[in-house]
Amino acid sequence: MNLPTPAPATFGAALRRCAGPAFARCLHRGRGENGVVWFDIDGRCDLSDAEPPFAGASDEEADALCRMWVALLLRRGDAEPAIVVQYELSLHLERLLAERGKAAFPLLGAILDKTDWRTFSAPHEGLALLRWHPDASAICAQMLDRVPEDFRDGLFTACYFAETPALRSRLLEKFAEWTADPTWSGGATGEWEWLGAFLKKWMPAVPLPRLEPLLRAYFRFL
Repeated sequence: MNLPTPAPATFGAALRRCAGPAFARCLHRGRGENGVVWFDIDGRCDLSDAEPPFAGASDEEADALCRMWVALLLRRGDAEPAIVVQYELSLHLERLLAERGKAAFPLLGAILDKTDWRTFSAPHEGLALLRWHPDASAICAQMLDRVPEDFRDGLFTACYFAETPALRSRLLEKFAEWTADPTWSGGATGEWEWLGAFLKKWMPAVPLPRLEPLLRAYFRFL
């Protein structure tokens, strides 16, 4: 998949267009070592928020930004990156892929070809595109067994928006398994926050006895 890699100025302009005037003020750009340009955004990413930063983007603007970001993800392991997207902005872009990235779905094959998910050079954020897979629930459930801790943000985003009763059950099983593992580092990797996001979503639909062990595990990290 030969996607053109955007220049920092092009990527930054696409971010500002999609964010609109209100959220554009929350975007930040800086320059790190070796001339690498980084981008970030103020505030946390709440998947239950009805008005995320890129909600006002046109379809054309959203498609362009999704493709640019996937291009950056696919090039990350090939050369020294010219652009780094910081964690919070990355979460917002993963949500954009899951909610409005249908046109970028054909790029998922190139992402899945990167089978070593244990390195930060892998395009694991791009797994948010799994939300558009015709069999998203089953594929996401399989990937929960393949993608290791600290690399599951994109996968969790896809799971959040593609959730079915079967996928929810699998997530409940996996979080029970992970939180029972003394080596799980959910507080350091951010997966504790993902557990909180899923619990917030599940509370109206899942009986409390089923959630109680995970609620106890979640509050241990507070």
